[in-house]
Parts: sequence; structure tokens; C-alpha cells
Amino acid sequence: MGKPKTVITENGAVYQLSDPSALRLVYRIVGVALILMGAVLTLISPAGVAFAALGLALVFWLPKKIQPAKKFLRFTGTPCAGNCTFGHWDPKVHTGQAQLERFEKAVHQPMAILSYNAQNGFAEIKGSGSDTYVTSLDECTCPDFDKRSKPCKHIYFLALQMGYTSDDFYSC
Repeated sequence: MGKPKTVITENGAVYQLSDPSALRLVYRIVGVALILMGAVLTLISPAGVAFAALGLALVFWLPKKIQPAKKFLRFTGTPCAGNCTFGHWDPKVHTGQAQLERFEKAVHQPMAILSYNAQNGFAEIKGSGSDTYVTSLDECTCPDFDKRSKPCKHIYFLALQMGYTSDDFYSC
């Protein structure tokens, strides 16, 4: 039976913490192997000292630096559904083919909320590529928002994750 998952609530969001003990164990095993290899190599060449030093770092120093990773699970509080829009947007901004396409991307493209701060309303969102953007219901740091100043797929994604539905802002 595995260790129970640790769940924490922080700044309006619920996170699951990873257990870094397995990674720490791997570092320590590799470290011991490097120490032994370094000891043997030292008999042949002074380069063995470098292996031993690296092994010592892997055994004693690096495992202490490994912290549990946080995975966003959900928002705390009540859902926001039932509103005609979100942020400062006029409901009419959501109409039009370009906005419908952005909404569809928010629904279907792989994105993830990495962190959320309820005090300022900003989320760190990993986009469908490798980039990460800071997003609220009013603004985003992505190039699309910077160019157009209208809701991008990251803003729609955040709104959907907060409990808004397409009915809330398309049927006003």
C-alpha cells in the first residue's frame, strides 16, 4: 500500500504534493556508486577524486535540496457560473468566429494551471506549447493577448476551470 498523497490549500487553490523520497533515494544510490568508483579510480589516477566528490554531493547535499512538487488540482470556493461574462469584458467581445476558435482551443488543447493566487486573481498557466503565461480573467502575458487585447485561449481556459461555462458568456 502506497503512502497517502499530501493535499494542501494555498492562495485559493488546492494542490497535491509529490513525494520526493524516491528521487532522493536514487540520488543517494548513484552517489554511493560514484564514491566507490572514485575510490578505485584514485588508485590509478587523480581524476577519481572528482568522482568521489560528485558522489558525496549526491549523497549528502543534493537530496536535501529536492522539494515536493505542487500539482494544481482545483479551485477553492464557489463556482462562478451564472454570470453573463467574466473580468471586465463586455459580453459582445465573446462573439465572432475568432473568439469562438479561441474558446474551442481552451476546451480542447492541452493546458494546465500550475499555480493560482486568489488574492490577486492571477494564475500561472502552461500553454499548449512549452511556454508558461501569467493570466487573470482580464489579461494574459501571451502574444495573442498582447496583440489583440481580447480574451485569449488562456483566459478562456482559466474561466472554464473557475466554473464558468460557455452558456455564461455566449447566451447573454
